[in-house]
Amino acid sequence: MRSCVGHGSRTASLPRCSRLKAACADAGVRVVRFHDLRHTFATRLAASGLPMRTIQEFLGHADSKTTQIYAHYAPSAHEVEMVNAAFAGEEPAAGDADAVRGETLADRDRMSVNVDHDFVCDVFRRYAAGDGRIVREAARSMPAEQHARLEAFADAVRDVVAGATDDDASGFRAAFDQTQHIAAGIDTDGVLNSLHVPDGAGEYEDALRRVLLRIPDGWGRWISCSSGWFELLARAERELAALCPTFTVHQVKEKYGTLRLYAEFDHDDDLPVEVRAAEPDCPSRQELVEILGLTDAGADDGVGDAWLEAYETVFVPAHDVWASRVDAIRASEAGHRASEDQARRAEEFERLIERFEKESASVCELCGAAGALSRTVAPWPWYAVRCDGCREDGWILALEGR
Repeated sequence: MRSCVGHGSRTASLPRCSRLKAACADAGVRVVRFHDLRHTFATRLAASGLPMRTIQEFLGHADSKTTQIYAHYAPSAHEVEMVNAAFAGEEPAAGDADAVRGETLADRDRMSVNVDHDFVCDVFRRYAAGDGRIVREAARSMPAEQHARLEAFADAVRDVVAGATDDDASGFRAAFDQTQHIAAGIDTDGVLNSLHVPDGAGEYEDALRRVLLRIPDGWGRWISCSSGWFELLARAERELAALCPTFTVHQVKEKYGTLRLYAEFDHDDDLPVEVRAAEPDCPSRQELVEILGLTDAGADDGVGDAWLEAYETVFVPAHDVWASRVDAIRASEAGHRASEDQARRAEEFERLIERFEKESASVCELCGAAGALSRTVAPWPWYAVRCDGCREDGWILALEGR
């Protein structure tokens, strides 16, 4: 089963929520939602210095910007270094300590920014009303200049490999230096978030573009398989969308010879469209820095404090109101029917993914004709689905010789 589990799916209807409320009442403390435990979990991970991408994986966030709400609690590089130095068992030299202290004070002076908290709260209110979504959902194709740089980088990497293979030290060094020079001008985020429609998409270009648009920012919008499976992917996208129009794709690739489609069912699609559209949103800290027109201030104390204050005073209350509305809808008779229908569709969604992955084992990845799982004859075999016409010399059917 290749579908991503919806880690953030609702838990309000489960018995554990009632038990949690009862435990809070018995302990004489403020009643918290079961979902608040999730926030505590993420906050402590961030405070421990765990990378944001790892926290995103743990929480199952489709969009990395959602995880950024916990970035405020992550220690800065200077803080980590100072704590590590404090417990390293060695006293730094006086000159080194003065240099570190001077650098830290200089950084603090450089980052000292007066932030209008009322303005920041107004930014949060606009995001809560939906103004922030338009920018985030505007996926675009890669600019020609960046595409040329990426192609040049790939060529340079091939030269590095050739230099190593041919034992050409000077050629290897020159090619490696070239990769460093080219990489410095590549916009990494832009490359990840651009649409990489495969060459040879042909009649399936629109369908493959729809697949790519379902991939969230930060995951990389690529389809890592050959054209023989494009028709299969087009059918998969169409049939999965019929079950869940707002499903998310995280990765499409060949693995161990067959297709892998990592997709996630949208567990909020049982809500009316207008309710989903009303869900409050908030800017990430980096977005706030850009809105304020600041540079190199992502870790600024003033920005961080303003962001956290607005998050707690504007976003959280707005989201709590919206969540109460959702709970009421799901507790209604119509909500129960919608939940039952959603559970049925989610199961069918999983079965469809399995069906398409199994079907790929009989479709040649290169040309789309009928094929079979094949492998190279080697101590460490390479697997792929090939037809008789595309099976290269040195390849045999996967079950031969077993």
